[in-house]
Amino acid sequence: MKSFLFISILVLTFTDAGFAQTDEITPCPAIVLNGLTSVPKLEERIAFLVSLSREAKKLTLQYNWTISGGEVIEGQASSAIKVQQKGIGGIFIVTVKVGGLPQECAHTT
Repeated sequence: MKSFLFISILVLTFTDAGFAQTDEITPCPAIVLNGLTSVPKLEERIAFLVSLSREAKKLTLQYNWTISGGEVIEGQASSAIKVQQKGIGGIFIVTVKVGGLPQECAHTT
């Protein structure tokens, strides 16, 4: 009887360890914002693109852009936008909030 109890505990221990190893932790994707690399000309439309690392490929994402020093003229809900500057020599502050990422991940860049 003692050997049966010992073997049962041993089997349960290894079974529990096997289940613990199958819990998958999804890493947060990296968010990279690409865009303006030179001083824009007057009336020039400027493109910005957000890209995420491969961890985000299986997620359904939403994009919300905010611009200081310009306005979004194309692509507001997509991963790429075009912006029209306001005034001459303005400074752009571009922010994109990515929805649909796990709660513990960064959502803004």
